[in-house]
Amino acid sequence: FLVTNQTAKIILKELGDKFTNNAINYCDKSGTENHVFNLGDQYCLRIPRTRGAEHNLISETSSLKQMSSIESIRLPKIIKEGKTKGEEIIHWVLTDWLPGHNLYNSSSVSQEITANRLSAFIGDMRNIDPSTGRHCNRGRPLELRNEATLKAINEVKNEFDSTTLLKYWRESLKCGHYKKSNSWLHGDLHFGNMLFENVKLTSILDFGLSGVGDPASDYMSAYTILNSEGRKIFNKRLDLSDEEVIKGRGWALTMAVVAYPYYKETLPEFSELCATIIRHVLDDN
Repeated sequence: FLVTNQTAKIILKELGDKFTNNAINYCDKSGTENHVFNLGDQYCLRIPRTRGAEHNLISETSSLKQMSSIESIRLPKIIKEGKTKGEEIIHWVLTDWLPGHNLYNSSSVSQEITANRLSAFIGDMRNIDPSTGRHCNRGRPLELRNEATLKAINEVKNEFDSTTLLKYWRESLKCGHYKKSNSWLHGDLHFGNMLFENVKLTSILDFGLSGVGDPASDYMSAYTILNSEGRKIFNKRLDLSDEEVIKGRGWALTMAVVAYPYYKETLPEFSELCATIIRHVLDDN
């Protein structure tokens, strides 16, 4: 979608003076799915980049409404949602603006606090009635990603230890299907979707891939965010079995190894984040 500051101004004008009086700043590092506008550090306007992203944004809005009872960490609050007018009709969402900033290095965060807050958040999602959510791709079996993962491992073999990556991937596939009841999951827990203040995790963003299913993809945060110290706390707090830990590592592996070459040219900072996650996986013992 062609989205500019003028697009945001038109939307805000329809909402009234309360919103039009705020300065509009486009966030250059908006991410892969949405155009993001900061409105006077009070509100956040998100407009999708594609129809696929629009679908995820609508799903995110629905998920956040179901998670409104979570208090262990700050989540975006939906203020308004609507559709643009004209030839190209695009769904948009207005939320509060959450303070904080992204960090992209596990050594820069408090491991104990981050592990405790992440595990508390995942635990809170487990307590939400799963019948209120839709089944999501990130809650499906890992083997559905086998072809793409094997191709990606081969693609990065000159940069990373592909033998170990292949070994870890095969171990995750051996864990089999999820045997417990489905639960709510975020589905995309990495540094790009988290905000920190004074090295402490304070907010979690981007629920476009959230839904109901096997929560193993959320356990990948033990590798996308935490180091070995933080992983021990995280795994213990959630009482994860060996199989759940291995599947979490498998999710971190597949997400990072597939995204790393894909975003190398278009979003180099995100690609480098994926490289860091791959290194975390390879350092695991």
